[in-house]
Amino acid sequence: MNNVVMAVCRWLEDTSWAVTIRESALAYPVMQWIHFIGLSLWLGACLTVDLRLIGVGQRRQAAAELSNGLFAWKWIGFGVAFAGGFPLFAAVVTAAVGFLLTNVS
Repeated sequence: MNNVVMAVCRWLEDTSWAVTIRESALAYPVMQWIHFIGLSLWLGACLTVDLRLIGVGQRRQAAAELSNGLFAWKWIGFGVAFAGGFPLFAAVVTAAVGFLLTNVS
């Protein structure tokens, strides 16, 4: 099973876009920036709802209404974070998964 996982990881790491991200001086930081923007959107929307649940902030809306209103922002943030994070992971997937396979088992 580990051989199959590592073969998929090597294939993913050898794709042209993963090599470009790994070897470029500009692409990796740009992808990190995109990833952090997405995380900020996602976590900001979640934090807003969480703070409302503990009673901090304006009480013009019920917590459920606020959560429903921010639902799209949560998914947009998650999508942007995934779009930026997956290429970062793909650029170094063999090292990351190899470390997990040798140290977790």
